[in-house]
Parts: sequence; C-alpha cells; structure tokens
Amino acid sequence: MNLKTAITMAKELLTTKDETVNIHLSALKVLLSNVNQHIDEHPLIIKAREFALTAHNVQKYSNIYPYYKHSEDVYLTLLKADFDQSDKHDLPVLVASWLHDCLEDTNTSYSDIKREFEEEIAEIVYCVTDEVGRNRKERHQKTFPKLITNTKAVTLKVADRLSNVKFGIKNQSPQFMMYKKEFTEFKECIEPYIKGVKTITMWQELCELLNYD
Repeated sequence: MNLKTAITMAKELLTTKDETVNIHLSALKVLLSNVNQHIDEHPLIIKAREFALTAHNVQKYSNIYPYYKHSEDVYLTLLKADFDQSDKHDLPVLVASWLHDCLEDTNTSYSDIKREFEEEIAEIVYCVTDEVGRNRKERHQKTFPKLITNTKAVTLKVADRLSNVKFGIKNQSPQFMMYKKEFTEFKECIEPYIKGVKTITMWQELCELLNYD
C-alpha cells in the first residue's frame, strides 16, 4: 500500500458512516499486516491490488468481510499452487486474480482494465465475468462458452471456485452446498479445458473437497 492509498483511506474513515467504519478498518489491517510480504511483488500485482481495493470500496464478501478478503484469498490460492510472478505465463493470472470481480461487481469497465494494465489481463477478467441472465444457472450457461476459450481464465476460475469452497467449509456458509450441488455441471464444462500441472493440482483439491471422483 502506497502513501497515497493510505491517505485516501484515512480520509474516508474520517467521513464515512458508522456502519462502514469497521469494514474500512478491516481492510487497512489486512493491508498493513501484509505490507512486508508485498515489498518484493511485481509492480503490476501491487497496482492490481490497489485498483481492486478502490473499485470494491465498501462492498462486503459473504455479508461479513471486506471484499478485499476474497480477492486476496484467490491470489493466495494461486501462490499456494506455486504460481510465480517471475513466470511470464503465471504473472497475468496473478494480476487478474485481484481484478477478477471488478467487471461483474463494480463500475469498472473492460476499457479501464485494458488501459491500466494490458489487453491480456483485461481478457482474462472478461472471460471469468458472468454474463447477464435471469438466474445463476442461466448466467453460467452464457458465461462458460467464453470462459473455456481462455486457458488462463479457466485457471483463474478454478482458483476462484477453490477459494470460495474453502471459505464455505471454514465458515459453514450455505454457499458450500450451492457449489456442491452445481459441481457436476461445472465439472463437465470446465474439466476438459484444464491445462498445466499447477491448475490440475488446484482442480484435484477442489474435487476432493467436494467429494467428487
């Protein structure tokens, strides 16, 4: 977190409504507690983190945590699977992990991401972004065809789903049963397009958590 970001958030704390103070404080605590581990990060990753924090602002994840937590969870899921910022294939996925919900849940546009980062990263984010639909099933049916055209987007989607499932298990959230119920369809659509040892490792962990052979 740079000085400009810290000052901006401090100003928001001074003017925000009482019910959102804790959300801002939680986000600040997460950033400050991780500042040392981020010192050697690639500039694009640092930029993406700050971009996502600003874009999601006071949005909540699971109606409890700052949305920042979910973005970070997906990023850390990739790191745990040995994705490396020094690898030219891995870096765009790591950057996109921070941005993956910006198109879907904020006022951020495709052009914004393309301008601030690069077209490849904008494409990854676009491909994991749900299309408009009358319900979750319809949204996924419209989204999967574009998702499977981008191998890096498939990788990011697996990391996103794995992160959500682990959160659901840890917090006994209803979303776990939702993911379990829809996993057969998800598996049929995604599995044929999973490439690379790192992505396969995450996929295998996801299958184990959902007890799917």
